[in-house]
Amino acid sequence: MENRLTEIEMTLAHQQKMIDELNDVIIEQSKEIAALQNKTRVLKESMDQSIMKKEEDETPPPHY
Repeated sequence: MENRLTEIEMTLAHQQKMIDELNDVIIEQSKEIAALQNKTRVLKESMDQSIMKKEEDETPPPHY
C-alpha cells in the first residue's frame, strides 16, 4: 500500500512540474503575442499615414 502511495505522489509531483513548465511557456507566448500585436499596430498606423497623405503634403508630379 505504501509503495502505491509513493507512486501516486511521484506522479502527482511530475504532473505539477509539467503544469508549471507549461504555464511558463504560456506566459512567454502571451508576452510575445502582445509584442507582436503592438508591432503590427505600429506598422498599420505607419502604413495608414503613408497611404492617407494630405493633398498639401503630396509632391506635385514632375510636369507641374
